[in-house]
Amino acid sequence: MKRSNPEILPPEKKLKGILKKDETIIKDYDDVIKEEEEFIQERNERIQRIIAKHQNHEIKNNLDKESPEIQIEIQEPKKNKPKDIDDDDFNMFEDSVSEIPVETKTKVIINNKIENCDEEGYYKTIIGENINDYVISSQLGKGVFSTVYKATKDDRIYAIKIQRNNDIIKKAGEKEIKILKQLNENENNHIVQLEDSFFYKNHLLLVFECLKQNTRELLKKKTLALGTVKSFTFQLFKGLSALQKEQIIHSDIKPDNIIVSESLQTIKICDFGTAFYTYEPEITPYMVSRYYRAPEIILGVKPDHPIDVWSVGCTIYEYYTGKILFPGKTNNQMLKLMMELFGKKGMKKGMFFSNHFTDDFDFKHHYIDKITKKVSIINVE
Repeated sequence: MKRSNPEILPPEKKLKGILKKDETIIKDYDDVIKEEEEFIQERNERIQRIIAKHQNHEIKNNLDKESPEIQIEIQEPKKNKPKDIDDDDFNMFEDSVSEIPVETKTKVIINNKIENCDEEGYYKTIIGENINDYVISSQLGKGVFSTVYKATKDDRIYAIKIQRNNDIIKKAGEKEIKILKQLNENENNHIVQLEDSFFYKNHLLLVFECLKQNTRELLKKKTLALGTVKSFTFQLFKGLSALQKEQIIHSDIKPDNIIVSESLQTIKICDFGTAFYTYEPEITPYMVSRYYRAPEIILGVKPDHPIDVWSVGCTIYEYYTGKILFPGKTNNQMLKLMMELFGKKGMKKGMFFSNHFTDDFDFKHHYIDKITKKVSIINVE
């Protein structure tokens, strides 16, 4: 079969009954990535509100009562960087896509006690800081739950994820460690290796092997050859097989969470921060990043291993074409795009079914009216 041009998608079938003015326009890859980053920001803000709602405010209350003397001290970074550090762009676990040098360290002194974290609980470090023999060299990224740094130990490079000092985040990190240890025990070559974990100044640290980059960054730089796509596909399904064997659902597989070796021969699934066991699923319409979200999630069906298979399928398509398969801006539009390609076959009734379908299985297409600027609904047979 002749391969499609990476920059142009073949025309899709249009859903019967949808007006032409609402037809989906496949956007440039960079534009779609920008929308994905906006979605990530929205998701992070939502998680941030949940964390803030449940956060323990005991320390803050105590500080308000005691009214301690607070001083701010800015520490200049060391000029000499550790040797043999690779400074190429890298994003292993977090949402940001560029490597950020760690330039300064802010120390908050409260009643003569140094606090090495900011007001949101993120740990503050400096270049050259030694954390249990791991020497920090640069910041790789920052997300809602943690900051990731590049570090060296015994001439080997590692990626260290430093969790925020927060009880809820700490529990999530401990669960991630449990899942990764379970997967790593069986020598799963396509799951990222957790090398170490420990607490440091009330922060939970996870130490990982450090691969070159994630496959999102790789796709921005080059088009993958068919042989490479086949190899990646085989390795991804080997990884899925390992997850299924251990009754684990990753729930956020996408190019960003798949890292690749320098030789581009080996890939591994990473970022198990939202992973869970099959016996503890949560029904929510926002599980998994939107472009890789399976229809059963949107419809409110109990999630299982197939949601990871769906995400892998969308990822493989992206590897081959250089395009997002379903670039919907909402869950409703995601279903519309899916039905344009597959029809209604396989759509199951779930907790959120009525949000998108009538009792007669007509699709409730949501769109923004150009005149009223309000959401309108068209029932489509």
